Amino acid sequence: MVVLGTVNSMKENKHIFVFAALCVVALAFFLEPQAYPCPLISSTYPDRNGGCDGVFKIATFGDSVTKGRGDDTSSKTDRSGKTVGGWPLRLNRYLKNLGIPHNVKNFGLPGKTCQTIRTKLRRTLKHLTYGATKYDLVFINCGLNNYWTDDSATKVAAIIKSMKRFASRKGAVAVVARVTKTRRSFQNEWVDELNNAIKGFASLRFDVLKTRQLSTDMVHPNSKGYDKLFEKVKEFIDGSYILKAPRTDSDGDGVYDKFELTRFGTDPTLKDTDGDGVNDGAELFTSHTDPLNASDY
Repeated sequence: MVVLGTVNSMKENKHIFVFAALCVVALAFFLEPQAYPCPLISSTYPDRNGGCDGVFKIATFGDSVTKGRGDDTSSKTDRSGKTVGGWPLRLNRYLKNLGIPHNVKNFGLPGKTCQTIRTKLRRTLKHLTYGATKYDLVFINCGLNNYWTDDSATKVAAIIKSMKRFASRKGAVAVVARVTKTRRSFQNEWVDELNNAIKGFASLRFDVLKTRQLSTDMVHPNSKGYDKLFEKVKEFIDGSYILKAPRTDSDGDGVYDKFELTRFGTDPTLKDTDGDGVNDGAELFTSHTDPLNASDY
C-alpha cells in the first residue's frame, strides 16, 4: 500500500511538473520580442530596408497619372508649368499629418511608356543596398501610353511584371496598380485588355475610377479622382503592407534571419550571438548595444 501511494504521488507530481513546464513555455512565447528586422516606424509601419533609420521610404514609378497631372487642388507644377501632385502628394500629406518620418519620391514620367519607366526604375534601384537609401515600398503604374505604340497588352504586362520582380529583388514591397480608364472609348478596349493581363499581380484597383472623376482632358484624374486613387493606396499601406513584412526568425531573438545576415552580422541560428546573456534583438532594439561584442553590454 505504501508503494502504491508512492507511485500515485509520483504520477501527481509528474502531472504538476508537466503543467508547470507548459506554463513556462507559454509565458516565454508571449514575452519573446516580436521578430522585426528593425523597430516599427513610429510603432506603425515595418522598416523593411534594413537600415533601421526609422524613415518610411516610398518610391512611385509611372507616367503622368503617377506624376499627378490634372490635379487642380495642387499648387505644384512641373517643368512645363502644368499642375502636378496626385495621389503621391496626398500620401505625403497623410504620413506627415500622422507624424510618420517619411520620404515619398515621385518618379512619374509624363508621356512615357512602360519601357522607359522600367529603365528609370532599374537605374534608380540598381545600386541600392541594405542601408539608409533603400526604399521600403515601391509603387508601379504604367501602360496607358503604350496604346500609341501598338504594343500588345501581353507584351506590356510582361514588362510591368519584370519591374515588380526587379524591385522585389531589391528588398522592397513592390505593388502594381491597374491602369485607369479614359473617356476615349477607342482606347478603353485596350486598357481593359492590359488590366486583364496584369490582374494576377496588380493588387491596386486604380481601374475603379468613374468618368466623372476624370479631368476635361479625358485622360487624367481630376482632384476627386486622385482622392479616390489615394484611398486605394492608403488601404494598402495600412493593411496589406503591414502584413507583408518577412517573418522568419529561426532562433527567436526578435530579429529576422534575412537581416541578421545582411545587416547586423549576427548568427540567425543563435539567439545570443556574442554569448553575453542578452539576446540579439534586445541588444539591437532595446539596450542599443553591440550584439557581436560580449563586453559591450
